[in-house]
Amino acid sequence: MKPIILQPGPQAWLSSSILSAYQDRYVARLRQDRYAHNVIRVYLSSVAHFARWLDEQHIGLSSLCTAVLDRFLNDHLPICSCRQPVRRTRHELRTAIRHLLRLLETERAIRPIDEQDALSRDLARFDAYMRDVAGLAETTRRQRGLIVGRFLAQTFGSDDIDVTKIDTVAMRRFVLGEGRDWGAGAVRVAGSSIGCYLRYRQMCGDEVAKLLQAIPRAANWRLASLPDTLSPAQIDALLGSFDAGLPSGRRAYAILRCVTDLGLRCAEVVKLRIEDIDWQNGTITIARSKTHFTDCLPLPRATGEAIADYVRHERPETVSRAVFVRHVAPYDRPVQAGVAQRAIIAAFRRCGWDRSDPHVLRHSVASRLLREGTPMKHIADILRHRSLDTSKIYTKIDTEFPASPIFGKSRRRLTPHIYTDDEILGLLAAARALQAKGELRSVVFETLIGFIAATGLRISEAINLRCCDVDIEARCATVRMTKFQKSRHVPFHRSVTEALESYLQIRGRFVRQEAEQAFFTVAGGQNLKKRTVHGVFQRLRAAVGIIPRGSHSHVRIHDLRHTFICRRLERWQAEGCDIDNAIAALSTYVGHAEVSDTYWYMTGIPDLMAIAGSRFEGFALGEDGYV
Repeated sequence: MKPIILQPGPQAWLSSSILSAYQDRYVARLRQDRYAHNVIRVYLSSVAHFARWLDEQHIGLSSLCTAVLDRFLNDHLPICSCRQPVRRTRHELRTAIRHLLRLLETERAIRPIDEQDALSRDLARFDAYMRDVAGLAETTRRQRGLIVGRFLAQTFGSDDIDVTKIDTVAMRRFVLGEGRDWGAGAVRVAGSSIGCYLRYRQMCGDEVAKLLQAIPRAANWRLASLPDTLSPAQIDALLGSFDAGLPSGRRAYAILRCVTDLGLRCAEVVKLRIEDIDWQNGTITIARSKTHFTDCLPLPRATGEAIADYVRHERPETVSRAVFVRHVAPYDRPVQAGVAQRAIIAAFRRCGWDRSDPHVLRHSVASRLLREGTPMKHIADILRHRSLDTSKIYTKIDTEFPASPIFGKSRRRLTPHIYTDDEILGLLAAARALQAKGELRSVVFETLIGFIAATGLRISEAINLRCCDVDIEARCATVRMTKFQKSRHVPFHRSVTEALESYLQIRGRFVRQEAEQAFFTVAGGQNLKKRTVHGVFQRLRAAVGIIPRGSHSHVRIHDLRHTFICRRLERWQAEGCDIDNAIAALSTYVGHAEVSDTYWYMTGIPDLMAIAGSRFEGFALGEDGYV
């Protein structure tokens, strides 16, 4: 293998520096990623320049971090007077030194990037919150992390982060982008990012209510604007803009086919893997999407042929299982979403269009399906929208409103049964009578029913709790990866704590407590099954003699969740609380995907409708307490 030979000056800087022991491993790492020989020489010369500056500044190896790199690029490089030959190209230096820092981190010569300073550690914990609790997509987490990182660095610098010292005026200036000429969209993104961070700190116990209220809100009429689309003729022109001599042309064409034929997002295209394509059955699985759901779509013939042509004739040899991989070093890695976006924008340019919005192709798919008479529910499924309202916006592009059957069957929520206190007490008493006093079966069902009634958990959430998820001392349960792939903390009342402690004492006689074991379990340690719980509950309901008062033919254990929400709203309404803020908090507590799901109870439950009506009547008449 051809050796990397530097000129005498840079080689002397490197050999006499604190980085000399890592020169061979640095070169080996770049060769492993299949960088060209000349590129490796340039990067090694850049590292030599960095090594010389470290010696001049007396910076030790353990002190190396991204902040030191920033000092080198921002403070030294503009006034660099190091003698020739020396590399001074900023992007070469930045890339070369970042490779070096990753090597040193792997070798454990320096601390990981997310542990190097207080800001990095806090941002790492914030990212974990966005991933595990908020369930946000990777691109959203990256965007919010960058915005919050800039705000915290601007506010605290290198000092420890103390949210109580954040000035509301400075925060508002940052969100509004003073001096940056931000539009309403940028303000919304900055505001939502700072708000997400403050909610994370609120969950950590910090007092941030006043800061949350001070975040500027940019006007946003969701789904109000008309979607921009391309005509079928424009789509054909776009697909015809690829010629044989285009660099990485087969990859770009296959990416464009995935977007125009399937309506995939660019971030979904680059996450496709070889095993996601079922060539025999003609299907493609979208498993790593924005909504965290897995969907299986039919694979159009033209799309499959484009992918197959790329895999056979242009895709380099690689150990990566990604469909679309890098064609330049570092190899064996999937391309990023930016590569897909730039490939589509380049096609726009070849057509002579001044566009920079690849998402317009996704809009065009919906428009085409709509013109073909596809039911709106099917369009929502193909585009993997979480809400049908998001798909309905595409009806605005036609001069005539489509016929009503295109929306499919309308959804009507049935009125649930709202338990009385006597009915809940009757269910608990019937559960105690299941077996002789002290038996685990009776106490587990009594505690399970009481816990759901007191916290409003879904039955699946309750039976999936592990022992490590229930913190009796902190009076809080952690619900992990629930219905919408989100996790949340559920505090509970002191009276619930007493019931859980009593349950655990009896449980300990039959089952040894282990952290990963199911919290609600039967003798022998087996997990409770949902079917078993429903069967037992129907026996208890029959024993109590509860007559259904809702729209369902019988009362259900899930109606305990509805009862919890309604009783809480009734209390807030009677106490005259700010119902908008209260409902937002309740929606988070019970794990609703949309706050509108919680607002439904105000119109779907007659008792709550009566309270809201009386309050509005008092407001309209100008009575005391309502003005």
